[in-house]
Amino acid sequence: MLLMERDHEDSRAPLERALAQFERAGPSSRRWLALAHNNTGELAFGGGEYEVARAHYARALDIVTEDLRSHHIVVANASGNLAETYFVVGDFATAERYFADALRIRREVFGNESVWVTHTLGHMGDIAWELGDPERALALYEEALGPSADRPPTTSEAETIANVLRDLQTQLQQSWMRNGTALALIDLGRLDEALTRTELAAGAGLADDFQHPDLTSRIDMRGQVLLAMGRPTEAIDAFEDALARLGAKYPEGSRPIALALVGLGRAQLERGEPALAIETLQRGLAVFAPTPDAYPRVQAAGRFALGKAWMLEPTRREPGREQIRIAIELLADKAGTAARERDAMVAWLGAAD
Repeated sequence: MLLMERDHEDSRAPLERALAQFERAGPSSRRWLALAHNNTGELAFGGGEYEVARAHYARALDIVTEDLRSHHIVVANASGNLAETYFVVGDFATAERYFADALRIRREVFGNESVWVTHTLGHMGDIAWELGDPERALALYEEALGPSADRPPTTSEAETIANVLRDLQTQLQQSWMRNGTALALIDLGRLDEALTRTELAAGAGLADDFQHPDLTSRIDMRGQVLLAMGRPTEAIDAFEDALARLGAKYPEGSRPIALALVGLGRAQLERGEPALAIETLQRGLAVFAPTPDAYPRVQAAGRFALGKAWMLEPTRREPGREQIRIAIELLADKAGTAARERDAMVAWLGAAD
């Protein structure tokens, strides 16, 4: 209950007591021991202690895998939680493996219409985009959306959404998927379609969940599309609107805010405001210091923009070059569109030198 109320400090002591007691108890308490490890993992994850969270999630997975059927939903939940600890630090190959395990079980248990299937497909779409495969990302997001991909909720759907938390989660996740499709469509050059998807996603509430920034539904995505369209002034307005909404829910230094700040800084640079861009980009990129491989394409775009802005100042040309080198390195092992972004940065830096 304390975890659900976000009282993280007060929840720590009872969780520690539970872990100690269930460790001492007999075999009948093993499932509760797994739950205690899972909840302790949630506490650590919410505080950005991803390695600590991973250790607890892995222990929970070991216990339930030993004690329950291999296709049990508790196994799927443990796999999904463990996958998220890899996703948030940029280890996409490992994350995808655990998400695939969770997806297989969730489909077996709940069928394809489950919010948990949608959630897992969304994460796999995010991974595909980060790896530079927008076609696969788009296919995963659209599979998650199903027939609702290109239309707003009907009245009956809206009534259902108002009834139970599960369907509110459905609405939030549909917004996440629509903004995900917009991200993939930008890569594919289908910008008008991308803008339409962001409009369909607009208006969804923000999840009161600092642990899972995916459920903010990437409300900065309209700004991303407008920036790709070469409309930086409109993009700035969109990013600032997104930041105002995010700031009411999330603290400075959270990832949802960082993603929007990086977009805003890039748009400011495109509009010819390098000083503003430098300040904004530094604020956004600072959030990723503890996890330098997280969101590599977002970070690379931000560092490339920061490097270009610094190189406009004669005294900061070398720090600017270093930022661009870091951006290139973030994409060193990526393929597809991510590799093309990397190659464009290499060419730009070569021309600037």
